[in-house]
Amino acid sequence: MSGEKIEIYDIMACNVYMDFENTGLQKEQHKFLISFYPTGGAPIPELVESITAYGPDGYRVEIANQVFTPMNRNGHIYDRTTNAHCT
Repeated sequence: MSGEKIEIYDIMACNVYMDFENTGLQKEQHKFLISFYPTGGAPIPELVESITAYGPDGYRVEIANQVFTPMNRNGHIYDRTTNAHCT
C-alpha cells in the first residue's frame, strides 16, 4: 500500500426488480454501490485488495476489481466530475 488514505463516502445495498422485457437478466437482482473519497494520489482500484459483501443465510458476493461494463456488470466506475471511484 502506498500510504494514501482510503475513505468510504457512502455504501448502498438494495434489491431491485427489472420490469423490462427481453433483457436476458434476472427480474429480481441485488445492487451494491460503494463510493470513495478521492485519495489525492493513487486511484482507489490500485489500493484496494478486495471487497466482499456479506448478507443473511450465508449470502456473499465479491465485488470485482475491474472496470465495470454492461457485459461483466461487476467492477468499478471512475467519475471524472468528482475525481472519484465507485464500485
